[in-house]
Amino acid sequence: MITPTTVSGWLAHAHELPLTAETEWSDHNVAVLPLGNRFDAVRLPTEIVHAAAASDEQQKITGFLAEVIRGPVVHDPYAWYYALVPPQTTETWRAPFATCLGRGSWLGVPRADRITPVGGPYWAVPMERAGDLCSPATVAHVVALGHDRLVNASSTATTADSPNWCGWHDGPTDTELEVLWSETNSGPPMPVPACEPCRKAAAAEAEMRAAERAS
Repeated sequence: MITPTTVSGWLAHAHELPLTAETEWSDHNVAVLPLGNRFDAVRLPTEIVHAAAASDEQQKITGFLAEVIRGPVVHDPYAWYYALVPPQTTETWRAPFATCLGRGSWLGVPRADRITPVGGPYWAVPMERAGDLCSPATVAHVVALGHDRLVNASSTATTADSPNWCGWHDGPTDTELEVLWSETNSGPPMPVPACEPCRKAAAAEAEMRAAERAS
């Protein structure tokens, strides 16, 4: 039986029935635990984390997270990173480019010794001691750093490729470029330089959608 003084025991006791978590770890390597009791979780978009670490190499990314965040981070290789933070962080979280999940949400938490990216969620940064959690302020700093680097990289790439290249229609233009925000498959919208015709088309589409919602 696991006890609350071990990392596994502390995590398991986030569940109303700790033995359920123990069974799920034994059978599936991942236990689905409720948030808001022992910890909340900040869901970090992959693009933000990779940009903050200035790398797409997993070893460098995990090294960056361990050095900077200095707290437990779960990585789902198919989607997101999750930084575990104190409960009720949802009430004070203000960073606009990552979502804090709390009471009412659940998280797939890997077994405590699962630290390699093979077949599902694993600990990018393990919990070293029972109850160790990330500082919300530090996590917010990483989010801001990653977002700033994405914006700067987008501007730099546009300038390097062509001063008149529209990323919205992916072609050259003779008009002035301004940034529009494009939806992504995961995470927040991303900045894309857009020419005047594309900006007008996007504005018209937004007005049409607004009219449809109002009707």
